[in-house]
Amino acid sequence: MASLKPIRRLVAGYNAQGRSRVVIDGPAPNAHPSSMSAGRGHTDLWVWNDSPMPLSGTSDDSLLKYRFPGEPRGGHLRVVQSVGR
Repeated sequence: MASLKPIRRLVAGYNAQGRSRVVIDGPAPNAHPSSMSAGRGHTDLWVWNDSPMPLSGTSDDSLLKYRFPGEPRGGHLRVVQSVGR
């Protein structure tokens, strides 16, 4: 059976001179494989607890504690994967 496919995540930001740069480039760290079936699950690419979301942070906000449902003014940018038939 297939395992959950890793998803590449690229996060851009700005350097001290105001020029764009890559801050994070690699597999999204918050993958949650299904315990019931191989090849199924979801990956959180970004999580926020309030809206509007601040964009000047230095932390990796995909690493916030998993909560379902999330905060009333928050959300998850999530990719759900399942196996084909």
